[in-house]
Amino acid sequence: MPPLLQLEDRIRTSSHDEVSHPQQDQHVLDTPASTHRSPVEKPIETPISVQSVRDEIEHDTPTGIYADTSYEDTPQPSLGPSTSNFSPNELVSSEVQKTLTILYFENCYPVAPMLHRSRHLAALALPTTLQPAPCLQHIIMALGAATDAQLASLATPLYERSRHLAEQDEFKSSDTISVAHAQCWFLISHFEAQRVFFSRAFVSLGRSIRHAQMLNLHGLDRDSKHAPNLYSQCKPAEDWIELEERRRTWWNIYTCDRLTSATSGLPAAIDDRKASTRPMPTSFSEMYTPLPASEEAFESGQQEEPITLQEMLRGHEAIKSSLAARVLAAHLYYQVTDSSTQHVDAGAAPSSDEYWTQHRVMENALMSLMVRLPPHLQLPQSSHRHEAVFTNILIHTATACLHKTAVQRTRSDSSDLACEFHRRQSRGRMRAAAAETLAVFRLAERLLAGVRNPIQDYAAYVAALVFLEDFAVEQSADSQDGLAFLLQALQTDGGHEGHEVRRMLAGQLGAELARLGIELPTPSEASLSV
Repeated sequence: MPPLLQLEDRIRTSSHDEVSHPQQDQHVLDTPASTHRSPVEKPIETPISVQSVRDEIEHDTPTGIYADTSYEDTPQPSLGPSTSNFSPNELVSSEVQKTLTILYFENCYPVAPMLHRSRHLAALALPTTLQPAPCLQHIIMALGAATDAQLASLATPLYERSRHLAEQDEFKSSDTISVAHAQCWFLISHFEAQRVFFSRAFVSLGRSIRHAQMLNLHGLDRDSKHAPNLYSQCKPAEDWIELEERRRTWWNIYTCDRLTSATSGLPAAIDDRKASTRPMPTSFSEMYTPLPASEEAFESGQQEEPITLQEMLRGHEAIKSSLAARVLAAHLYYQVTDSSTQHVDAGAAPSSDEYWTQHRVMENALMSLMVRLPPHLQLPQSSHRHEAVFTNILIHTATACLHKTAVQRTRSDSSDLACEFHRRQSRGRMRAAAAETLAVFRLAERLLAGVRNPIQDYAAYVAALVFLEDFAVEQSADSQDGLAFLLQALQTDGGHEGHEVRRMLAGQLGAELARLGIELPTPSEASLSV
């Protein structure tokens, strides 16, 4: 299975290498396109046309961000041609800022839930010196603009300005670096991943991680005398909501790091394990920040009893927080792929007994996570919620990858009679996990067809490969139907900009089918309407 990083160069040389519309990404952002909003999403309060936005930018007296601050006229690198006359050096009025910020919270926040909506919007009305960092405000506006077809042309200039402002702040004194800068670089990495510039996105994510670590966001609940902040201006949180926002910032960054490593083949930047011979580490190096609280608690300020990642992995209690469930799913997905990578090196491979012990621990952890999901993340009743769909897809894909590695392991130990039993068992469970992934895609086909998320597309590709292998060996009609449906899902909107990874994965799957001489029917039930 090719990591996403390898797709970047291929995409650049394709006929759609000039990307003029942003691509959504959850894992790295997985936001529904504006024409396919989830039923739970609220419409924008005040409709606004792109011309009215441009008129405000060009003619209104600026009263919003950076209105009283000079901006250096420095040439900026571009991710692609912009269809807008809007210059990154022009000032943004408060009305335009509000519109784009609301777009962000309506369309992007569920994917990266770390900012407190009401507090952030209220802060925009404060004097400029008391507002959030300008670089953060600009990338929020860029992501918001990217979710609206009429305003999408404003996204790249706003992104360029955000990146420039963030880099300028790094050249100032250390007192200018704040939690907002860690949040900014995190969102910048999402924007770049949407544009399929994965290499640049990985570097931006690395900046976000280092900012967060230097600000001690990974150790918020540790005794301060043992973990001093490197930046003195990172004062203690004024209340629980501010503390929870910092926790959420860390765990969003952590989740992105895990999924990036799992799908790209690059090593994770956050090392949360101490040297241990245990099958699955339960001690985490310098990780003292509890998992996020529920969304309801965050919005209302009602404190919840904190629980750490290691406590949640060892326990069996129900999970309350959607973000915490996503953290656990991403962590286990990374553990599975990291373990499979280690086993490629025969010299480092564990003994048979050690391997199967580790395998069972990971399998049990994935099954435990599935049964502990809160009601609002369970399917089919929550198929309209993308966070529910994505979390379930992550768990099923991790399970399929776990058993695929097990099948490969048994092939190298074919002389062992016990391996034949393990091979049959793992093949069955791998097919079952792929079938569960297929069921999720069928259940939420309309929602997922409008989502631009490379990790989601990669999950469909993984499941399709399982069906392809099974059909090639067993000639199973069910596998043929599943393969046809997922191929059709990857081809949906694949010819349009904004779905480059989906299109490339569909092309690779089609090439593999051609190599094997397999022709698939196009079943009516596999058709997806965009």
